[in-house]
Amino acid sequence: MRKTKHLLWIAGALLAVCLTACGSGQSAQTEEVLTAACQGEGATVQVSADVSGGWRADFDPVSVRLYAPEEDGGRDPVAIGLCEGEAEYARRLQAARALPSYTETEEGVAFTDGAGLQEYILDLGENVHYTILAQPDCDAQGVFSRFDVTLTERAPAQDDLFLTLVNRTHKLPDDWESRIRLVDTQNYSQQSIQVEENAYQAFRALQEDVRKDSVQIELESSYRSVERQKDLWAEYEQAYGLDYCRHYVAVPGFSEHHTGLAIDVNLIQPEKDQTDEERAAERAALWAKVHAKLAAHGFILRYPEGRDDVTGYSYEPWHIRYVGDPAVAGEIMETGVTLEEYLNAVEPADAVVDYGTSAVYDEDEMREAVAAIRAQFDTWTGCELRSVRYAGDQCYNREGVAWLSSVGGGKAYAQCIEFVSDFRSGETGSGYCEPNTDYTDYQWWLARTLGGEWELLSWGA
Repeated sequence: MRKTKHLLWIAGALLAVCLTACGSGQSAQTEEVLTAACQGEGATVQVSADVSGGWRADFDPVSVRLYAPEEDGGRDPVAIGLCEGEAEYARRLQAARALPSYTETEEGVAFTDGAGLQEYILDLGENVHYTILAQPDCDAQGVFSRFDVTLTERAPAQDDLFLTLVNRTHKLPDDWESRIRLVDTQNYSQQSIQVEENAYQAFRALQEDVRKDSVQIELESSYRSVERQKDLWAEYEQAYGLDYCRHYVAVPGFSEHHTGLAIDVNLIQPEKDQTDEERAAERAALWAKVHAKLAAHGFILRYPEGRDDVTGYSYEPWHIRYVGDPAVAGEIMETGVTLEEYLNAVEPADAVVDYGTSAVYDEDEMREAVAAIRAQFDTWTGCELRSVRYAGDQCYNREGVAWLSSVGGGKAYAQCIEFVSDFRSGETGSGYCEPNTDYTDYQWWLARTLGGEWELLSWGA
């Protein structure tokens, strides 16, 4: 087992900080040292913290918090450590390199962000990274010299490419097309189409499998570019109107067909002398045979019957989704959950949520902020929320944090975030909007303390 140990130290103004990968673990408290073995991001890490002099280090399944003595204002954490995956590490690193304070060490990078938070991203090796956020005015040398960490084990990295969620509230990742390989083929009508290569091979195997049950299925469609979706939106809007598009057409960038992992299946039903009712019953039975074979080939039924409140789409027996691992597909199909539920990413499907691109926050952090916005919006009777969009990293700065701290009665917030939304107010309006009015770019401002939850503090047109 490979072991790597890093002692925390400060060289001049340079932070060299290391805590632990997040996770739960057994901890042992002595008079001066708190030690815990934690798991997170596929790593097992042991961390020790010097808590002499009245300091305190708290471990929980997702973070490590360091507190100063009570007499020195130790109610809020001085520093918090969070484990990050490769995507989050790359995101933070790209933004940090543009900052004047950006400095590299042999063990990681240190910088001060736009709101004054001191950050250190430690590279433990084997693609394990840990980010420490420290209060702007803390004594970094005194704080971070209290910790050391040992990387004791690294599990093989798991590729979650095939579990990427794209729906009405989750946008296609910006780098998606560079991560997949498409296969050129033709559908049953001899039209040229493209499918992600693994999904294509799995579909061919599924096709042969159901043929044993005298069922014929063919490819109808799969990959669709964002540009093509824009054209479809324009065509449907011209033909049927904007309201129709909002209910039945995916917003460009939010269609699962952009992934190449979704396949619309053409079920070939033999012509027979049947009544409409008999034919419909036979078709349902044929679909049932297809659905029974999906999981064995890594597919799921993406839009199950009666789950449109979660997926945003009514039942589509023809729309299947490749998730890769047959065991994962089997669990989803056997338990009857949707992909959203399996990924713990359920959100109201009535509005488009665009998390944009951020070097400061990951999608989980932004999702928590949107939930706070929804909780407030849902108290406005009769209002229809149409979209929520991240306003951008430029809104995260010292001035914004200071303003929201004053709005919050002097509370010591460490981070802030802004979203904008489009909605239509109800017949009676509310104290924050006029009746029967369309609002665009309606602002929502939130803030949080270091390690705390988002608090909605200001909103308005």
